[in-house]
Amino acid sequence: MDFISPEQVKVAKWPEINGKRVSWETCQTFSVPGLLRDDIHGKVPHNCFELLIESVSKGGNLLLNVGPTARGVFDIRAQDR
Repeated sequence: MDFISPEQVKVAKWPEINGKRVSWETCQTFSVPGLLRDDIHGKVPHNCFELLIESVSKGGNLLLNVGPTARGVFDIRAQDR
């Protein structure tokens, strides 16, 4: 395995396999705690920036899972972020 994808986790350090750093990305949902249709909050900007900075500083990518509405557009909370 040369790539890992911890989901819903902010890693503490650059992931390694057999002592070697590996490519990785974390998949995070926009809503808290998961992708919930009726969540009225979503992650606040501070959380989004923190996840991005923590991921990139440890060699990873951040995949922020934002689902569209039933009409196929992002709701105002996702657009604001």
